[in-house]
This record gives sequence, structure tokens and C-alpha cells, in this order.
Amino acid sequence: MAGKKNDKTVRLAAVEICHSQLRVAVATKQDHETTTVQTRTVQWRQDASSLISENGPTELAAALKLLIDDFKLQGAQIHITLNGDYCVTRVVSGTNEKVKAELDHLEERSNLYLSLGHGKKALGGMIRPIDARHQHALLTVVNQQ
Repeated sequence: MAGKKNDKTVRLAAVEICHSQLRVAVATKQDHETTTVQTRTVQWRQDASSLISENGPTELAAALKLLIDDFKLQGAQIHITLNGDYCVTRVVSGTNEKVKAELDHLEERSNLYLSLGHGKKALGGMIRPIDARHQHALLTVVNQQ
């Protein structure tokens, strides 16, 4: 049929995991036209004392499933972020040598972040060059459990 648009809907969601809530923002773009944004906050923690308690993962998974069903996010691109209750992020800028030394020091000390709970920590980061001799780096530490 001539002139008929190809109906294409693109959904993108961002979910922030907070101490006891999930915050979600969902952007929907239809036919390369108007983009709508919906936001919502839901309580994920009911009986769990924390995310790493026995019930924590089950309650978090149930809240995420609720958001996926409510916003029809099956197959959508979803970005998940942890708020400051669950991670520590450090930023370093300077000469290549200074950034490497500081990141090495932070990695060595990562298990000392007791505010993230006891146990092994996981690290994630990125380094971007500013110029040939300078870098900008981010390092995030979370409880591996």
C-alpha cells in the first residue's frame, strides 16, 4: 500500500537500583516521530534486610519482572545502574603514569570498602585518553555477591 509508514517502536529503559526502591525511566519512540518518557518508582524490598540477604535477590527479581511486564520491556534495551548504597565510584585524571598508579592503588584497596558489605569486591572501569600524555579514568567497586 503506497504511502503507508512502517510502524516501528523503539523502547529504551534505564533502571536505578536504590536501597529499597527501583527507579525507572522508559523512552518510547514510534515511527521516528515523537518520543514519550514514562517514569515510575517501585518498592522492591519487602521483607529482605538487604540486597545480599537471603530474600534480597528474589524480591529484586520480582520487582524487575513487574517493571518489564508493566512497561512491556521484553526485548527492549535496558540499562541498569546502582546508586551509592551499592557501589563506590572513583574518578582519576592526570598523566598516564599517575592514572595507572592511582588505579592500581584503588584496586589494591577495593576490599577495604566495608560500606559495601563484607566479602570479595568486583571492579569495573574505563580509561579514556585526553591527549597523548593524559588520561581520564573511572573505577567502580561493588560487592561481588
